[in-house]
Amino acid sequence: MIDTKRPIFPKKAVVTGGMPYGNKRLHLGHIGAVFIPADIYSRFLRDRIGKENVVFVSGTDCYGSPIVEYYKKAVADGSFSGSLEDFVLSNHKAQKNELDMYSISNNLFATSALGRSGEIHRELSAEVLKTLHKNGHLEKHVRPQFYDAKLKAFLNGRQVIGRCPIPGCKSEKAYADECELGHPY
Repeated sequence: MIDTKRPIFPKKAVVTGGMPYGNKRLHLGHIGAVFIPADIYSRFLRDRIGKENVVFVSGTDCYGSPIVEYYKKAVADGSFSGSLEDFVLSNHKAQKNELDMYSISNNLFATSALGRSGEIHRELSAEVLKTLHKNGHLEKHVRPQFYDAKLKAFLNGRQVIGRCPIPGCKSEKAYADECELGHPY
């Protein structure tokens, strides 16, 4: 007979903290709302099921347009010089130091695109995509996309603001991925 008054714990656990973007240092919300609760839970589980059975992982998200935008601003205003990879690595190190200052007990705080974790990410992503393609689950489509000839870069919907192209729409300050009135483009 199972004692229903006592909690049943897992035999092993992986606890994750969100992956903050590599565009800046951590703020109070990252520390107080994400990492401290995850750390408390990790420590609790380590106490109950053994530290060898709990892995607490997180890291710096190296992808996304916010990183590119912050990088461009930092280079333009002279607060940073170096490559985009250097910028992300600098922020990753700052994030790791901030977590260490709060004694957050990550087993791993890595990056999604740099070093060995980046290699693993690329290898695994390629394997998944090749398998999906081989099994007929991917289709090739040609879609128009915004391109900045001056920057020589494709732009995502959050990097393009203007008049909504939907006939009859009067939204003048629309993001390309959705205007203020909800039209997707």
